[in-house]
Amino acid sequence: MIDENKYKFNWGDNLVNINTLSPNKKYFYQIQKPFDFYWGWFVAKISFLNIKKEIIYYNNQYYACPINSSEENDFKYVSYSECGNYAYFCEFKDFKNVYHVLINFKERKFKRIKKKSEKEIIKTNLTKDGFNIEDLKIFEYTEWELTQINKRFERNIFFCKIWFPKI
Repeated sequence: MIDENKYKFNWGDNLVNINTLSPNKKYFYQIQKPFDFYWGWFVAKISFLNIKKEIIYYNNQYYACPINSSEENDFKYVSYSECGNYAYFCEFKDFKNVYHVLINFKERKFKRIKKKSEKEIIKTNLTKDGFNIEDLKIFEYTEWELTQINKRFERNIFFCKIWFPKI
């Protein structure tokens, strides 16, 4: 039995209140405390793991940025597919380097495409939890890449195991 409370992230007087566990309860993500990069645009380091805490995806050079949602006051960073085997989010380095990222958890692969405008993603259902495989048309001409799981470093400091960046 999985304790779903372990996978909840709360920040900013409930501004961000997220359940990071995937619908199939096999995967989750960890996220740093968001910081205000530019005028209320909150970005954070993020990593994706399986339930055994094995890292599936982490990119230490980029931040996750909030994705749009159809509901007001819905502040989130990741949306999961209906089956829970895929995750969609946006990676941000600076305003010229923003990417749509799709992760296939089962095969430990990802696709990344440069974000051109908000309109391109609004046409899909990727920002809503429970998106279908048919919603992935934006990624159809992009090849899968193997995830680089060795970019997240664990450290032991005073008998406490942490990862960098610290959550």
